[in-house]
Amino acid sequence: EPMAAVAVAQDAALHFRYPETSELLEAVGMATVPWSPLSDAALPADTAAVLLPGGYPELHAERLADCGRSLASLAAAAARGVPLVAECGGLLLLGQSLADAEGRLHPMAGLLPFVARRGALSLGYRQATARVDGLLVRRGESCAGHEFHRWQLDPLPPDATTAAAPGGASAVPLWQLSGWGCPDRLEGWSGPRLHASWLHLHWAGAPALVRRLAAVVRGTAPTAAVPPECGPP
Repeated sequence: EPMAAVAVAQDAALHFRYPETSELLEAVGMATVPWSPLSDAALPADTAAVLLPGGYPELHAERLADCGRSLASLAAAAARGVPLVAECGGLLLLGQSLADAEGRLHPMAGLLPFVARRGALSLGYRQATARVDGLLVRRGESCAGHEFHRWQLDPLPPDATTAAAPGGASAVPLWQLSGWGCPDRLEGWSGPRLHASWLHLHWAGAPALVRRLAAVVRGTAPTAAVPPECGPP
C-alpha cells in the first residue's frame, strides 16, 4: 500500500519544524513531500494532509500574496476536507490578510477570520489545555509547547468574510494557554480536520498527535476520545 503524502511547507517563509515530525509521520505510514508556497505552485495532486510549520511569512508577505496558485490550492484543499495542521508562522497563511514589516496588508488564503499585524512579543513555554475535540487533541487534554512571535491576530466578526472556516472549525477556541509571564488566554482553532494555533508542539513528546492525524487520513479516526498522551494535566 503506498504511503499517504503529507505536504510540508518548506521554504524561506516557513522553515521551523522539528526533524522528528517527519520521522514520526513515516513511522505511521505517511510520507512527507516538500511544498513551497513561495514557488507559487499548487499542492501535489496526491496530498492527503498539509502541514504548515513555523517561520517568518511576515517577511515575505508581499511575495506570498502574489502566489495565487499556492494560496488558492491551500484553500481548495481545505474545502475538500484535506486535514490541515498550522503552527505559528503557518497559521498566518490562513488569515484574511498579513501585514508586512512596514504595516502594509497583503491578502492570504482567507480561511480564518483574522488580520495579522505586528504587535507585542509573545515568547515562552506554555501549558495548553484543549477546550474542544479536534484533529489532533481531545477536550481536556494538556500539552506543553512554546510560542515565539511578534505578529498578533486582530479577529474579524464572523460575517466579515464569506470564507467558511476549514475543517469544520469550532466556534470554541482550541486552547486555554497559561505560562510564566503570560496571562491566561484562549487561542487557536480546532475541528475534525483542522488544527491551527500559535503553539509549537513537539510531536515526539505526544505520540497521540501523529497517530490521530494518520487515522483521519486513512478514514479510521475513532469517534471516542483517545486517552490523553500529551502530558500531565
